[in-house]
Amino acid sequence: MRLLGLVALLVAVVQATTGPYMNVTHPLQSPRSHLHPSIAASPFPTGAFWTNFVLGNEAVASLPYSVKIIDQQLQISYPFRVVTAGNIIEGFTAELIVDVGASPLLVVRHDALSVTLSFQDGGILLHLVRGSPYITLEYKGATPVLSSALEMLSLKEDAAHHCSELLLGNWHKWLLFASSPIQWARSDKAFKGPSSYSGVLRFGLELYSGMRPLFAQHAPTYPTGAAISHQVDATNASVMHWRFDWTTASFPGSASPPLLMTCLLHHMDTFTANMTLLDEVTYMAIRGPMTGVVGNSWTFADTIADPVWDYPSKGPVTSSIKAALAADIALYPTFTPDAYNFGKQIAREARLVLIAERFNDTTTLATGLSKMKRELAKWWDAASVNYFCYDTTYGGLVTKAGLADRDAEFGSGYYNDHHFHYGYFAYAAAVLRRLDPTWVAAHADAIAMIVGDIAADDTSSLFPAARHKDWFTGHSYASGLFSMSNGKSQESSSEAVNAYYGVALYASLDTDTRFYSYAKLLLAMDVRSTQRYWHMSERQTPAIYEPVFAANRMVGVVSEMSVVYSTWFGNLASEIHGINLMPITPMTSHLVRPEYAWQQQEVLRASADKGPDFWPTLSLLDEALVNASSVWAILLARGNAKYDSGNSAANALLYVASQPPFSPNTTAVPPPPQCFGSAACAIAGAFGTPLACCETLPGCCPSDNVCCTHDVTPTDDTACHGEPVCGALGLGCCDSPDGCCDPSGVVLGCCKPKTKAVASSSSSAAAGKDTCVGQPACGALNLGCCGSPEGCCVPTVTGQVLDCCAPVTPVPSNATKTAADDRQTCHQQPQCLLAKLDCCATDAGCCQPDGISGAVLDCCVPLTSAPPVQSATCFNEPKCLAAGVDCCGTPEGCCSASPLLDCCKDFGKSAATEISVGDGPNSCAANPRCLTAGPKGTPLWCCTDPTGPGCCPGAECCEHMGTSVEKILAIVVGVLICLCILYCVTQLYRRRHYEPIERDARAWYCAVFMLVLASFFVYLMVADMHFVAPQDD
Repeated sequence: MRLLGLVALLVAVVQATTGPYMNVTHPLQSPRSHLHPSIAASPFPTGAFWTNFVLGNEAVASLPYSVKIIDQQLQISYPFRVVTAGNIIEGFTAELIVDVGASPLLVVRHDALSVTLSFQDGGILLHLVRGSPYITLEYKGATPVLSSALEMLSLKEDAAHHCSELLLGNWHKWLLFASSPIQWARSDKAFKGPSSYSGVLRFGLELYSGMRPLFAQHAPTYPTGAAISHQVDATNASVMHWRFDWTTASFPGSASPPLLMTCLLHHMDTFTANMTLLDEVTYMAIRGPMTGVVGNSWTFADTIADPVWDYPSKGPVTSSIKAALAADIALYPTFTPDAYNFGKQIAREARLVLIAERFNDTTTLATGLSKMKRELAKWWDAASVNYFCYDTTYGGLVTKAGLADRDAEFGSGYYNDHHFHYGYFAYAAAVLRRLDPTWVAAHADAIAMIVGDIAADDTSSLFPAARHKDWFTGHSYASGLFSMSNGKSQESSSEAVNAYYGVALYASLDTDTRFYSYAKLLLAMDVRSTQRYWHMSERQTPAIYEPVFAANRMVGVVSEMSVVYSTWFGNLASEIHGINLMPITPMTSHLVRPEYAWQQQEVLRASADKGPDFWPTLSLLDEALVNASSVWAILLARGNAKYDSGNSAANALLYVASQPPFSPNTTAVPPPPQCFGSAACAIAGAFGTPLACCETLPGCCPSDNVCCTHDVTPTDDTACHGEPVCGALGLGCCDSPDGCCDPSGVVLGCCKPKTKAVASSSSSAAAGKDTCVGQPACGALNLGCCGSPEGCCVPTVTGQVLDCCAPVTPVPSNATKTAADDRQTCHQQPQCLLAKLDCCATDAGCCQPDGISGAVLDCCVPLTSAPPVQSATCFNEPKCLAAGVDCCGTPEGCCSASPLLDCCKDFGKSAATEISVGDGPNSCAANPRCLTAGPKGTPLWCCTDPTGPGCCPGAECCEHMGTSVEKILAIVVGVLICLCILYCVTQLYRRRHYEPIERDARAWYCAVFMLVLASFFVYLMVADMHFVAPQDD
């Protein structure tokens, strides 16, 4: 019995520690209750993209979609972008809602790229895989119930593509694919499938019709997980290969087509040549466009250099660095007990030790090494103020202070920022291992666990693989066990990069190079993704962020569903750029490219507030990448520059001295393309304005917008008879002899405005008023300012004018007319000018009769008199201009008198011209502008309903809003309501003696008031009925 008791005591002691660290149980236990027993014993991936599922009810980004689980519902969204100069945020709308039952969710499996959730005790499985353009649900005897936060306009079968199409009120079309036949029945505001359904349902958003056949082709193969592997090239040790092998399943009886996924830009940077991309499949994520990829495996290759220990040597060593070294090593006799600042201080000491080795300063070297070993050993000594413990709940190293207070050490006890903190430890351990390998060998287990907490591979039984690394986005996230409204996030991208830099240096001293290769891959992926998604270079293509935000040049915090130009602690430019620069190490020059640093400096110099404390110094060190000699002089002149606790004067000076000479590329960057490369869409909106998709990425194309297939620019005079806006809409009338803009009455909204005829030429004031005081483009828009004496085009105090205002140029007279004027108008022969004939540039022009035959060119128009002096456009009357009539050169023009000439447009109220636009009706009840005012330039619903009241009055596209009985009634009712409200409030305020309600006349007033109010709302409902889209039965 005594022997058994001794054995039990020995086992208890062994179980109480892991390596040199005391075991502890984490106070937060609830997330583990959502783990299936089969995976509960494994280390918990605290940095995984899906942890919001078990921490609260915030969104999880699967990319390109986002999902939430709230109130027994799986909510699915294709996020919309909200863009400002300070942030870009993805909004969440529950476009699809799937009932998943009351039982709590269980995580049944997970890996670095996916998670599978179970609902209804396994009756429903959600396979959520990063990059999938489908949401995949597997039913095992459960009932599918589908609804939406938006209006579901229709659900209809598409037999040709073996799917159902769900049309929502935001015009999004979701395609529903099923592994076995399914019938949907309308039930109130939901669609319900058959009871006890068994099969796989896949939902994919069709952004344009070209995606449907591709979705149908690849829907039968779906991903359920993934495995990641890597290896060094067999013939070139500097080339790394890695791959994502997707685990797939297929619909029963299908041909198992290759898997369809979507990738981000950094994936395409390193894809091998055999990868197959589908440009037709395009979505937008917070990190820019996502492109379709076909294949069950993704293969990558990249050249990855070995990390260097020290700065390169650039010229002679100066006494300034040596003098600073002696003062710097004495600054911190001991280090602070909180993990983050301790890490910065010991990493600072490690840099000083390497500088001392470089300069053969043995005294400083010995002092630094002794201090580092003494201070580092405190972290596995339970008698210290603060020390590491091993958390058996989640599998990780946490500090005593962090475990006791969830907000201490930036949430490190709840797994925030471990790579920031422990990366500094790893860097210091690497320097110790290089300079005192015997001491490190004696404490190898303790140090290996610090390194392993942030950089373990998938063979570790103590820690999750690469705790903070997101293998799909390529970079790391700092968030731990905290529910985040916009998903995982990270602020200091440079500290993450330097964490893997420290791990790689430590691993470079291993005799086995496998872990070293793994560490280099972690480092290279973070560098590439940081340069892509934090460093907003003006030359980066394709665009990831909208120009208004990209002008900041640096992202402060990147989240799964947002990017912001700020930090968790401040909003100054020096703080935002500085936190993404520190610490200053030999990695800095590799991470921050000189051409990008030059662009950063423009933002930093423009900031009036340079920041407190050490932030101005960090801005200077950023400038050193492009202007080292100037920064060197400034640092020496100041003598007392402030440095953060992870930096020193000696390190800063050596870093500046190591920078190569650099001449920044100051070549002007061309302006961004119109509508992100889709110029036709920039004029395809209502009345020639840009489509809404031109305001945010990815722009308008590819899509079903007709402007995506029309190469038209605002200045394209060859499009649709010189009407590029109509050409961008792809209107059928563009192919008619007269085009779209030659009606006898109403004019399409895509047509250029023309001058209106006035009653008499004798009154210049009247003519000025009718043409909006000489500005016909503003007059055609019916602007209210046209009725004022000064018109619409008086500049503001800042010199701004409306877009419709044209520069006022005097009509040239015969006395001032020159040969250059003749050449500019091809001697008043506009058709020859349009043909761009060379003879237009000659003094004789193109229309002199041939000396023998007397013939002239076909483009020549006979003039009724001597060539007149014309204005540039004959007052926006192109037919009169082409006819070459004399009145074009007069102050009144040709169309201000009555009767009008044949070449003048008649703006009277004649019947609408029959104009065919697409498949819709001819003129939409004499309101043809409504034919192109719908989504993507299509007709409004009210135009296509032959039994409805039409679109006007009420729609913005109506030609003449005018007055009507309905408007008069609405105004009268509105005034009555206001009077009733005022009267009732007054009476109730004055009331002093309360009587039974049936004796109080005020009750009748209230009754009348409510009746009037109800009548008004009934009127609104009736008047607005024709704007409701019809639903399928």
